[in-house]
Amino acid sequence: MEDISWRIVVEMGRGLASIIKVGGDFLLDEVVEQAVERFSEREERKKKRINRHVEKLKQYAWFKILYEDKRCQEVMLCNKVYRDLLSKRRYIHKLIHTEERTKFIQRVKIEAKVEEVIWDM
Repeated sequence: MEDISWRIVVEMGRGLASIIKVGGDFLLDEVVEQAVERFSEREERKKKRINRHVEKLKQYAWFKILYEDKRCQEVMLCNKVYRDLLSKRRYIHKLIHTEERTKFIQRVKIEAKVEEVIWDM
């Protein structure tokens, strides 16, 4: 009799363990799904912010000339460093109002390997 009750307890334990495993897997899937959704939403907001900042900078001749060159445009929009810079409001303000503009233009020229364009700084 003792042997039978022990088997019942063991089987119940296995059943409970599988229920916990299934529940844990479901919970893990939910957590991962939520994280992916938040990350994609954040990336979408970042893209919109970059586009808004690029449109603002296009009002200035120096940026318009830089942006019209396809190689420079590719560097600014595809390179993670430049995307991060263009997503920051404070950096955009610096580009508009200070000598940071010259450094930015020089870095983009070097990355894009552009020499022949006359830059209006």
